[in-house]
Amino acid sequence: MDMLIDIFLRFYDLHSTRNPLWEEMAVAKQESHRLPLREFFMELEMRLERQETLHEILVWLYQKYILAQHEYMAIRKLRYNGYDTFKFQYVEGRFYRPAIPYFNRCGIQRYV
Repeated sequence: MDMLIDIFLRFYDLHSTRNPLWEEMAVAKQESHRLPLREFFMELEMRLERQETLHEILVWLYQKYILAQHEYMAIRKLRYNGYDTFKFQYVEGRFYRPAIPYFNRCGIQRYV
């Protein structure tokens, strides 16, 4: 969360002036499948202009940029590398920290 806010504050001037270097960097989707920075800046700017509450912005940040990205990468690591990196889950509006590794909960056999 701190990192996203820091990036927004640090690079907002480049974003708002449509600096060519920023434009190139902010739209790039690397092999990591991360969300592009330009999308984050545009959506956060829109939410601030609409004067959304801090709660609404935090929920959006957690759902889209923290939880969704964490689950995507954790599923990918489990699928391709066979190890569980699930630290938390978001189910029906609540955060859960799993006590039992994902592959054990789902009956998945680990191949070593």
